[in-house]
Amino acid sequence: MEHADLSLEKCTDDETWDGFVRASPQGTTFSLSAFLAALDVGCERWVVLRRGQPVLATPLLVNDGIPIAAPYPMCVYHGIMLDSRSTTLPAHTRVSRTLDLVDFLLAQLSKVHDTMSFCLHHNFPDVRSLSWFGYHEPQLGRFHLDVRYSAVLDLAALDDLDGYLRTIRDARRAEYVRASDAGFSVEPRQDLDSLERLHRLTFERQGIELGAIERQVLRSAGAAMLAAGTGEFLACVAPTGEIASGTFFLRDDRSAYYWIGATDPEYRRTGAGTFALLESLRRSRAAGLASADFVGVNSPDRGDYKTSFNAAPVLYMVADWRRGVA
Repeated sequence: MEHADLSLEKCTDDETWDGFVRASPQGTTFSLSAFLAALDVGCERWVVLRRGQPVLATPLLVNDGIPIAAPYPMCVYHGIMLDSRSTTLPAHTRVSRTLDLVDFLLAQLSKVHDTMSFCLHHNFPDVRSLSWFGYHEPQLGRFHLDVRYSAVLDLAALDDLDGYLRTIRDARRAEYVRASDAGFSVEPRQDLDSLERLHRLTFERQGIELGAIERQVLRSAGAAMLAAGTGEFLACVAPTGEIASGTFFLRDDRSAYYWIGATDPEYRRTGAGTFALLESLRRSRAAGLASADFVGVNSPDRGDYKTSFNAAPVLYMVADWRRGVA
């Protein structure tokens, strides 16, 4: 198709970028300027313009100018975002328009970089442009599409907390009641030392040592989100005053994101982790948010725990391209 009215540019203005992200059906807090700036890597913010108006955008995280494979640690949904108008068009126009815009983006970015990597939002509507890229010239490289899953909860269910608790798995409800009856409480904290400690202990119990990147993202992005008011660390405090568990939720205008959940192994059987999570969900609904994204259900035990709160699995794609790799 003709692309005379399209152009690809880097966006250097935070206000313009954030306005597009907030309005896009695929935009999330992970792609807002404050979060991207908190990562210890470079970021190219690409925007496709039609007659000077932004119609599609994507961030590319880069190291020394070379795109990094998505998803970056502790990040999701750094991928292609459509403008808000994409949801209002009739299907016959919307489908062809989306394919055309993504075709243009990929063709232009492939002139700039030898690799591309996207972690697409779960409601990105059509991946055929990525599947077909290089279709007639496979020697130039084809996209590899990797299926992943997250889980999303309709927070309207939390309008009646008691009613909601009756619908989730019996074990989760019992854990919540156990912690509540034992005198556990929750409170917002700014203390990222405590969160990092809980996070480290949680992974150490599984025989996993957290890497430097994960620690940096927790510290830097966590601090940036607290400062911006788009993140909340909710500590679950034992009757003794010790922090037993905690959650860190990110928020944008539509959704909450279960970014971090961690529990001191000494308190695993107290229900503290479930208590903190349910309180974070309740507070997210009280803040007016429509849904909660559990940010990945891609391992058996973790996935089962998250869906036990009635979060429904949703599919998203990670798309990788390298020049010359079919």
